[in-house]
Amino acid sequence: MTGKLEPHAASLGFDDDGMSVHSEARRADSEVPRDAICDWDTHHAIEFPVVSVQPELARVVISPGDDPVDKRLNEAHALVQGLDKPKPGKVQRAEIRDGIIDSYRWVAEDPNCPE
Repeated sequence: MTGKLEPHAASLGFDDDGMSVHSEARRADSEVPRDAICDWDTHHAIEFPVVSVQPELARVVISPGDDPVDKRLNEAHALVQGLDKPKPGKVQRAEIRDGIIDSYRWVAEDPNCPE
């Protein structure tokens, strides 16, 4: 154990349509400030390069969201999906999460950043 706070695999969960994420490029195009990503009093956020979602296992697709609180974030919404079906099998989900956890970093705008 390192004592370092790391994202738990459960926080990188898949729903039937895939793993919900936000695209940094789309967020910037929508002019949504990075500090609007989440409620920093209750959550932390990570970022990871899209290449960490191994192309032989999954893909990232833009999928506008339906956030009623901040509609600007909807344009930046994306999904990590399996190649054969949006919610891949258990082993494949674990491999996708491992790739993300191996390359993540905490979002710097988090005022309570764990690092």
